[in-house]
Amino acid sequence: MNKNSLPVNLDSNRFGSLRWGDSKEDYPFFSLVREIPGFGNIYKKDNDKFYIGDMIFDKILYSFFYIDDGSGEPFEGLGSVMLEKEKYDNYRKIIDYFKSIYGEEESKAENEEVEIFHWEGKRTGVEVEYKKKEDKFYIRYYWLPVVKIAVKEINEAKEAVENSLKENPSVSGYPPVKCPYCGGTAEYLRTRRVGSPGGNIEAAIIGGMLTKSVLGGLLTGNLVANRNNRRIRIYKCRDCGNLIEIPE
Repeated sequence: MNKNSLPVNLDSNRFGSLRWGDSKEDYPFFSLVREIPGFGNIYKKDNDKFYIGDMIFDKILYSFFYIDDGSGEPFEGLGSVMLEKEKYDNYRKIIDYFKSIYGEEESKAENEEVEIFHWEGKRTGVEVEYKKKEDKFYIRYYWLPVVKIAVKEINEAKEAVENSLKENPSVSGYPPVKCPYCGGTAEYLRTRRVGSPGGNIEAAIIGGMLTKSVLGGLLTGNLVANRNNRRIRIYKCRDCGNLIEIPE
């Protein structure tokens, strides 16, 4: 791949001309795509293009997360950018190009549905996820402090789920749990035996939450484990409709 454009510097706090943590108010030209309940909002802009090497990306989404700077009034700060493109050949070109720029990946994960490569610098991380059935791949650049914020929030949600299970014993069937997406009530749907995104409840909830948002497989380079023969309880939130996987 020809190096016609410089890649994102993982040791910087920038994505192109944008700066991580910048307030949404600084970018009035973005239009809302959808909300990430409890996290922030996803935006796009018209006629958008981004170059990596000689490859052009025109499907780009920007995630702004609620950030508390200590003032007591959280604002929407830029935390992640996702690029989308099709075809396995393009995906392999990007992987080879990133290896030539960023070095060997810090982690790699693969199962029957996805393959994920992951790199991190001092301030920025990037992962490339290829979805095999769809023949699409996603490049997600993210601001590292946002990861810490997300993990903190998700850990709190995980504890809420665990406490809900402990405090609501049920003789017939499984009790409802608190939804980590919206705080609503998630009811037991079914049990399946196909494994989970990870080997414990934390990985299952983190993987499940993030893969249902623009962040997609963010962090799953470290969380996707080899599938085993576990029983997984699946809950569905009656408020927001999201699914939650909890391994038994």
